[in-house]
Amino acid sequence: MRAIPFNALGQATQATYATGYSQNLYGYGDFFYGPVVDGSIIRGLPSNEFLQGHFSKVPLIVDREGYEGVTFSNRSLSSKIEEETDLKVLWPNAGPAFFKRLFQIYPASDFNSTFFQRVKIFGDAVVTCPSYYMAMAAANYDLPVWKLVFNAGTEEHGATVPFLYSTSTTGNSTPLRFVRWFF
Repeated sequence: MRAIPFNALGQATQATYATGYSQNLYGYGDFFYGPVVDGSIIRGLPSNEFLQGHFSKVPLIVDREGYEGVTFSNRSLSSKIEEETDLKVLWPNAGPAFFKRLFQIYPASDFNSTFFQRVKIFGDAVVTCPSYYMAMAAANYDLPVWKLVFNAGTEEHGATVPFLYSTSTTGNSTPLRFVRWFF
């Protein structure tokens, strides 16, 4: 693979994503390739691991954008049937009772379109809930925890990047530093 040009590898990877999505192998906004619970490297479901205290005990800041699900939702969904079909791919083991309850919690009447209903469902389930589990686990171990809900700018995934990871928000020569991550 080292001999393959970067662009060719990128195109091949993108083709696998398109094929996988068209064959319903993963849901829109989810990732075709990613970590899996293997019992060795990832020993259990992340929510359970956090509850059991299996994480680094360091101060934690979690953040999300107000409309986190926008980037991860298919704008072409226009009916409840399409939306439910899409969500069944995302949660293949969920049964009719799950979806009945899901649509009670997120009634269509609360949204101006199927798309924005799906945005809220995805954002809450895939972004908000994991950040909640992480924050609660850290708090249960008396660690400092901060949660940022970013409702400015585009309010879409990645909207915090220019504010949290840049050195200047004014464009002048005096940098204003917010949060700097070190790995």
